[in-house]
Formats: sequence, C-alpha cells, structure tokens
Amino acid sequence: MKDIFLDDDAPDEALGRTFVDTEQTRAVFRRLDALMEVRRTTNHAWGVALLGPARCGKTSIFREYLTRCNEGNVQDRMENGATDAVRRPIRHLYLELEPQTRLMNIASQTLEAMGDPDPTFGDKGQQGNRVIENLESGLYDLVIFDEVHNLVDTDTLRVEQKAAQWLSRLLDVRACPIALIGYERFADILERNEFLEGRLLPMPRIVPHRWDDPGDMEEFAAVLSVLDSELSMPTLSGLGEVSLARQICYAVGGRFGLLEKLLTHARQLARERRHSCLTRPILRQAVEDCRAGWKSLRFNPIGMDNFEEEARKTPSGEAERSSSRGRGRRK
Repeated sequence: MKDIFLDDDAPDEALGRTFVDTEQTRAVFRRLDALMEVRRTTNHAWGVALLGPARCGKTSIFREYLTRCNEGNVQDRMENGATDAVRRPIRHLYLELEPQTRLMNIASQTLEAMGDPDPTFGDKGQQGNRVIENLESGLYDLVIFDEVHNLVDTDTLRVEQKAAQWLSRLLDVRACPIALIGYERFADILERNEFLEGRLLPMPRIVPHRWDDPGDMEEFAAVLSVLDSELSMPTLSGLGEVSLARQICYAVGGRFGLLEKLLTHARQLARERRHSCLTRPILRQAVEDCRAGWKSLRFNPIGMDNFEEEARKTPSGEAERSSSRGRGRRK
C-alpha cells in the first residue's frame, strides 16, 4: 500500500518538500474545509473530485492539506488576521488505484489498503460488504482514491456506471467523505451518470499556469523565487526574473510536478560543474535532457531571444491537449 506521506522519507533538500500556496491551492483547501465540516453538520456523506492534467500537483495538494490539518494550520485561510476555520487531524485512508482497475478488484484493493489479512477472499459483493463494515466502524474521517482515471475504460458506459455506482454506495454508508483524484478524463464518469450526480461538492479543476497570462506569471514567478531559496546553492539563481520565469513556465507547461523535476536535475548539473547557482546554460541543458519525455515541448525556450514569437505559434498547452486527445483513455 502506498502512503500519501511517502515523501516524508525524501532528503531534506528535496524540492518536493517545499509547498507554496497559490490561488488554486487555496481554493481547493477551502473546499476541503467545507467537505470536512459538512459531515459534522449533516447526516450525509459527501465527496469531492480533484481533477487535472498529469504532474500538476494534485496529490501534493492533498498531502499538504492533511499535514496542515494535523498541525491545526489555518494560515492560508487568514484574512485580516482572523478566520473561523478550524482544522483537526484527519484519520484518512489513502488508496492509489492500479492501472487496469476494474469493478471486480477495486474492493480488494480497498481492503488491502485497510489492512485486511485476506483482501481477495470472497466474491466482489462480499468484499464490498467488508469495505462498508470497516467504514462503519468509524476508523476513518476521509477516504482518498487516487488515480481514479484508471477506472475509465473504452468499453461500454455500463462499465463506467458500475464503477460510479460502487463509489456512490460508499457515500450512501454516510460514514465519512470520499475524495477522488485523477486525470480530467474521469470527468466522463462524473458528467454522464446518475449515481454520483448531486453527491459531489463543487471542486475547482487544477489547470497548468500559462506563460502568457500576467496573473499566472506573477504567481509562477513567486513560486520560482521560493524554490530558488530552497535549492541549497551558494547563491540565488534569479529564477523569479520575469523573462526567465516565462521561459521556464513554457518549458514545463506550467506544471509544478515537471518544474520540480527540472530544477532538481538542473541543481545536479550545477553541482557537477561546480557552479554556485543555476545559470542559463545549465537550465537550457536541463530542459534539453528532460524534454525527451515531454512530448508537448516543441523547442527549448531557455535563452531564446525570439522566445515569445516562437511560443505564440503554438499556444501554451495546446500541444499537450492535442496529444491527450490522440491517446486512448487509459493511463
């Protein structure tokens, strides 16, 4: 079973340990606060679905929220020095659904995450009943299903409906809220069936930052400045400088997961070459090394004089969206 806090074992200087609030993360935290509060004020269990492209930091957002609840940290909710929000430690069950997950094995995966000694024992109905018994025991305040897009198949809508029906059955137990994390293609289930309709509280989609949006770039540059200070390099690299921030944003498609990978690799290159900071040539080489796995990146933008002119030929993210449309619906 994978732990949502697995990164706690990462090295102290791992950039994944650094979390910077953004407008999107604060909005998600507010909705999660509402989700946890509504269970205390009604006899209904509700759910939320956090959807967005790969490597946008969706799981990291949940990890940070759980951490803040454990610490009672409501700093992101402070307005004029006061807030009515109260955060308590959350007893959570985290389950990352495996590729090719089907209705017949989602119950056994859930039982395994619950610590069941024989999660595959019994048919899927009996397994589902054991899941519900565990939920009714009051062990959990929140159940998190990650990678829910692995439930989406190219088969008939009936298969998708059954998966949604199983999830809605857990909500019917009214034991605790459920959170779903996945790619945007899971929206097919949410939008086309009656089982989850009306059972999910509204949740903003996570979207990548755009290099050509002034508001996005102000925020992205601020994140880069924080990460710059966390690189543990002898001198700052000036990553938050506007023109460089735009180029980095374009390179990673505005996705913080890819940004972490890029800066980590660039730091390693700088140390190997005994540089005191991440120079433009170092960053350009890092992008060149990483871009083989980034099919949406048409060119290396770092240090280009005509970057904006070239970038506007293909709007930010358009290549990624086109690539996604051309792929199958499975991860």
